[in-house]
Order: sequence, then structure tokens, then C-alpha cells
Amino acid sequence: MKLSITIAVLGLALFFICWADAREIGFVEDFSLSRDRSEALKQLIPGSSDYYYYHCLNAQHAGDFEQVRNMLELWIRRDGYTPQVKEILNRQAILEYEHSPEKSLDHIKKELGLRFDHRKEIAGRKTNYPTRLDQQQISISSLRKKAFARYKNLQDIEDAGLDILAHGQLNPDRRRHLLERLERPDIPGLARLVVEDLRYKHSSGFGSHTIHRHLLKSQLKKCLRLMPELMDNSEFIDAYISKLTPGDDVDIRYDLSEKKAYLNRLWKFAKELAPAHNSLKVHILYQILDMNRAQGNYDHDLFMTYIRLPRNVQYINPGYVNTTSRRHVKANLNADFSDSTRMPPIGTDEELVRD
Repeated sequence: MKLSITIAVLGLALFFICWADAREIGFVEDFSLSRDRSEALKQLIPGSSDYYYYHCLNAQHAGDFEQVRNMLELWIRRDGYTPQVKEILNRQAILEYEHSPEKSLDHIKKELGLRFDHRKEIAGRKTNYPTRLDQQQISISSLRKKAFARYKNLQDIEDAGLDILAHGQLNPDRRRHLLERLERPDIPGLARLVVEDLRYKHSSGFGSHTIHRHLLKSQLKKCLRLMPELMDNSEFIDAYISKLTPGDDVDIRYDLSEKKAYLNRLWKFAKELAPAHNSLKVHILYQILDMNRAQGNYDHDLFMTYIRLPRNVQYINPGYVNTTSRRHVKANLNADFSDSTRMPPIGTDEELVRD
């Protein structure tokens, strides 16, 4: 029973497939063999792709190219450039060649991507073309001159070209633009350029350019010689201290000799600072005294230097710290210099002082 039903279903499906194919092939035969194709076209649904396609095809057979153009306009507006549309357009271009050859050829060249700009190659032909570039046009001085003529700064100079500029000959505005863009402290005379820029009008001070933080210790020293007032600049002090820290392969928490050498370097620099930087001085001295105390070493002179520095602590004589010269330069034991010195704030120093 089940087998009979299955065979019946398959047979019915095969019938509909064959009927559909016969119907489709039947229209093509009707259209192709009909003496009056307009009758065959009545079988098509208006607005369908086949409707437009066969009506255009019939009009082309009849030589009614105007009707084809009108029909194509409606068809393209409805369906776009489908393969059937392109087929009719290609046929139209060929059929209209006799009347509009230029239009037909333009269509064919566009569709096939044809080019006719090829030139004949002549073997062994001598040329008079130059074999080298004009050095006067591409020399560094010529290119720099052109760049400076276009802009008042270094906008027309790429980062790779900053190294080959005559840095000492730049005007103040171009010099400032150079310092704004520099990423490495590897150009000659950089310290002098930095100081000259700091003395130029509208300077935002040391630390306003990234390159300031990247200066080498030797360059910072030269800046200080050229501009001693930098010793009162907090940004400069932080930059200089950062150059005194040990290398990344040294851990001063466990290497006491390196820690001692490092703290001595810090104090050698900090002791020359103005009273306005007493917080930093106290911070460094405390670390030295605390390290020495842990080793049983009590340096009397160094301790007295520490004690004489005015600090914001309760046990100190108010009459000493509130004098005119000390009132505004009291050291803050909670000041955090860990970013520069890698050591924590003091907090309280009573244990150190009492010991």
C-alpha cells in the first residue's frame, strides 16, 4: 500500500515538472514559429521580465528601435541592469551600428573594456631621456627651501627629515615646532636648543615638550649651566632625579650598596636646591638616615642637617618654624615623590628623631 502511494506521488511530481517545462518551451516555440508574434506576446504577464524581454526582442526584429528604447527605459527603471537587459542593450548597439556607429562603438568598448592607446615598441631605439635626477631639484637644501617657503613652521617636513635639518639655523618658531615633535634626544646641540626655546617668548616652561623628559643626564647638566634658574623648576628637578635612578636590573630594596649610592646621588643634587624644595630634601635625607639607622650607623652632622629643616610636625618649636624665612618653606612629610625617587612618603618621622 505504502509503495503504491509513493509511486503515485512521484508520478504526479514528474507530471507537473514535465508540464512546466513543456509550457516554458511551448512559449518559446510559439514566439519563434508564430506568423503573428504579437499574438504570442499576449500570453506574457505585463510588467514581468519576460514581458519586457520578448517585447524588446520582437521590436528589434521589426526594426522598431524607438520602441525598444522606450521599453528599455521602463524595464531598467523597474529591474535595473539584469543579464536580460544587457543582452537587449548589446543587440541594440549592434543593430543600430549602421545609423549610429559612434554610439554603438562606445557601448561595445565600454562593455568589453577595450583600449586603443597602445604604442608600437621599437627595439634598439635611442632616447634622449635623462638618466639621472636633477640634483638641484632634489637636494636637501632645495627641498628645505621649498618647505620653508610654504610654511612658517616645519609642517612640510616629515618626522624622518627632522634629523637632517640645520637645527642651529632654525628661527625661534621652527625651533619650537622641532622640539614639539622630537621623540629622541639624539640631535646635536639639543640642550642649547631647549634653553633658547625656554627663553623665547610665550614659552610654557620646562616640561611643556615631551622631549624635555627624555633629555639625557649630560644634556640636563648642560641646560643647567646655560640656565641656572632651572634649579627652581619642579619639572626640571623631577626630570633630573629620574636620571639618577639605578637601572631596571637593580632592586634597591635588596641591594643596599646600590641603594646607598643612589641616595647619595640624590642628596648631592638636592642639597643645592632652594628652601622651596625642602619637602624633597627631607624626603631624601629621611631615607638616608633611616637606612643608616637600620645598620647601626648614626651620622650626627647629617641628622642635624635634617633637624634644621623646617617641617610640619607637632613636636618642633613653633617659634623656630614660624619665622619669616621658614614659615612658607616647611617640608611636608606626606609629600609623594615616589614617581621620581621610587620611595614612599615619610608620613611621620618621630621614631627616627627619638632614636
